[in-house]
Amino acid sequence: MTSFVLLVAALADAGQPPSPPNRPSNRPVHRGAAAFRRQVEQQHPAVLVVGGLGLQAAVRSVARGRPPPLREIIGQREEAALVSEAPPGFASLVGRAVVLALIFSPPMLLSWLAWLWPFFRNRVWYRMLTASLARAGTAFIKWGQWASCRPDVFPTAMCAALASLHSQAPRHGWRHTEREVREALGAPVDQLFEDFERRPIASGSIAQIHRAVWLNQTVAVKVRHPAVARTSLLCYYTTQGAEPTLDSRLWRYGTRRLDIEAEHLRRFGWNFAAWRDVRFPRVLAASEAVLVESYEAGELVSTYTTDLTLGVSSGSGGADPLSREEAHFVVSRGEDLYLKMLLLDNLMHADLHPGNILLRRARRYGRNSLALLDVGMADAFIGFLNAMGAGDGAAAARFGEVLRGVLALVRDRGVAIDANYMTLVTNVLCLEGMAGTLVPEYNVLDAARPLLDAHRALPRPLFRLAMPLVASLKRVKDRVCR
Repeated sequence: MTSFVLLVAALADAGQPPSPPNRPSNRPVHRGAAAFRRQVEQQHPAVLVVGGLGLQAAVRSVARGRPPPLREIIGQREEAALVSEAPPGFASLVGRAVVLALIFSPPMLLSWLAWLWPFFRNRVWYRMLTASLARAGTAFIKWGQWASCRPDVFPTAMCAALASLHSQAPRHGWRHTEREVREALGAPVDQLFEDFERRPIASGSIAQIHRAVWLNQTVAVKVRHPAVARTSLLCYYTTQGAEPTLDSRLWRYGTRRLDIEAEHLRRFGWNFAAWRDVRFPRVLAASEAVLVESYEAGELVSTYTTDLTLGVSSGSGGADPLSREEAHFVVSRGEDLYLKMLLLDNLMHADLHPGNILLRRARRYGRNSLALLDVGMADAFIGFLNAMGAGDGAAAARFGEVLRGVLALVRDRGVAIDANYMTLVTNVLCLEGMAGTLVPEYNVLDAARPLLDAHRALPRPLFRLAMPLVASLKRVKDRVCR
């Protein structure tokens, strides 16, 4: 186990992949929206159709353009985190601490009853805890989402209750949505969209999503919750007193701008353009608080993991049951895209849990595919990387156990971990948890070994050339072992 931990911890400079050229910047989204607004104000309402077509052409040209260099994207994100509200004063911190104490007082006061009475714990107390986390704000919702993916760490009933935080977090009102859309796109909702569902189809820790129809195509409109940045900042400074090793990533997550998420979507779309069975939403328009993207139909993988965690029939939530072949596809292809992000792209989806993975089932003569959602947080591994596995089989089988042991030591010793390292660890733990639920016999590290060995043995240019062949060999091995 010691050798395995050392292999996991070993790091070698991998360099940065060559970035594609900048996309055209002479027609940004906000200019198209402004032109559209002027047409609405100055001409007959019938021009709305023409103006909408012009705006769509402008934003599509941006979406089709090549993404900016990786350093530019990360620089924009860090600047967004720095240009934020000033640190809260003492009174604000005390007030926030009091609010959190009140929010968590019901589950805390009844914890003794939950300890003594399993029925109350499973049916009532876990739901109370979930409701408290939802009211507490962004950082607590994110923790609940992560915990729901770890049935090997937390009780299954607790994971099932927390799973609702993936898409059923608290929602904001219609007036806020209407105001943000009008400010972002330059026209009222009823003039821009042929149809706009007032009730959101999902709500997360940062934003909620409405389904709409724009120029005869179904789109998803993502609107950021009000006061997210301020609440996250208060959470960060408040929890520093209790957990000083907490990384500022929680605060930076709360300062997230949706236009930077749009840049992440373009970059990921570029990186995975050749993958026919993995896709990302296509950006149509974006501002700091509103993101309009293509609507991706399918079923969240968290629907199936929650059912299997509870021991009920897969698909009881309304979807058809997940076949063994489909479950294996989700796990193996999920591992493939994780390894590509890590070993080749140096850009990692930093929130890769089942609630952000959509399964698009094959039609009669098609193929299954995955759609990845919510790429607002993406970490770059510039000058950081190495092989993660070349140990003995026993250690590989205890992969998740080893990582959790390392994290326990880190916590006990009060060591602060860089956000990039934590992204790697939390993502691979979520992947391992998803595999353990959907395909228990699937060994994440053993399946990844061909790619990891090739990465360790080949120079980076050769590895980039050999990646398709090695990935194909891995898929063949996955099919044989299915």
